[in-house]
Amino acid sequence: MRIKGYTKSGVLIFVPVLFSIAVLPLFNLDFTAMSQGRLAEANVNADNLYLFVVNSATFSTLATFSFLHFRRRRPLSSIAPLLYFCFWCFVFAPIYIFVYSQLQSQDIILLACLFALIAILFHENQRAAKTVFLNEW
Repeated sequence: MRIKGYTKSGVLIFVPVLFSIAVLPLFNLDFTAMSQGRLAEANVNADNLYLFVVNSATFSTLATFSFLHFRRRRPLSSIAPLLYFCFWCFVFAPIYIFVYSQLQSQDIILLACLFALIAILFHENQRAAKTVFLNEW
């Protein structure tokens, strides 16, 4: 019985850590296990900009699903993780572009494609969520 309490408190501590790992590169800081658990300077430039976008989106997705697990809200379909990941990419890409680069035509095309993908995945997630409990009663 006490294990559940430890799990909940562990997840509750884990969520802010994951989200801070996602946001720290925006402030030119990077938390990596390879640097012995201390903050290092993030080396974000035009060559690895989208690598950091994917990094931040991944950790934000993990934080989101950890928080939803803490609230006992499971995803209703297997499309939900893709939807959340694309959403976080759509959130972090313009922020990283604004902080570390300039908006270019390929960035606009990427954001438009991400927005279209989010719309498609949202529609598919809604449709899959309706069919999950179709034969429940």
